[in-house]
Amino acid sequence: MPNLYFVQSGSNSGILRAVLSREEGSALLRRHAADYAGRKFPEAAESNCALLRIFDEEADKAWQAGFYRFAADVMQIEQALRESLASTSKPDKQASNRIKASQKPSTRQKM
Repeated sequence: MPNLYFVQSGSNSGILRAVLSREEGSALLRRHAADYAGRKFPEAAESNCALLRIFDEEADKAWQAGFYRFAADVMQIEQALRESLASTSKPDKQASNRIKASQKPSTRQKM
């Protein structure tokens, strides 16, 4: 599952922002331009950036394993991530009803 990292300028490490499905990672790469940055975590970034890591088992003809640096601003990637998650997280009506039912107080009386 691809990992999305946010990196602050001058940092050699990033904050793991999300673990994405293959489809979500591919959608981000299709929606926003990204350059391949190599198989190792990139050296200190000159500015804040977002990185997507594709693991070996997820690589294919379109995307090789390693890190991709998005050209878009971190906030644009964050917005795209939120929109993607909102569109894929449709509530399960039956699960919602089960949760509501479990939250109702019991009407059984103790003897």
